[in-house]
Amino acid sequence: MKNAPFYINRRTWEIVLGKDLKDTKGYLKVPLPAMLVLAPLLGSALVIFLPFIGIVLFGKALIDKGLSLTTMSLAASRKPSI
Repeated sequence: MKNAPFYINRRTWEIVLGKDLKDTKGYLKVPLPAMLVLAPLLGSALVIFLPFIGIVLFGKALIDKGLSLTTMSLAASRKPSI
């Protein structure tokens, strides 16, 4: 295999080989020794923080649902003025 450097997408953290890219815009070139350290760190960060992200999104969904129910009940309890 020819020396194909690794690239990491700055927005999605996707790691790809240089030979698979058509355009390197938005990607950061990472040398092999750094990738050997970086890839396990990114994976462990995902494993550690994913449960917290899920808890936050679940709480936000509950709050949004509660606010929409409260707004609907307030709107239903108002008497229309003639």
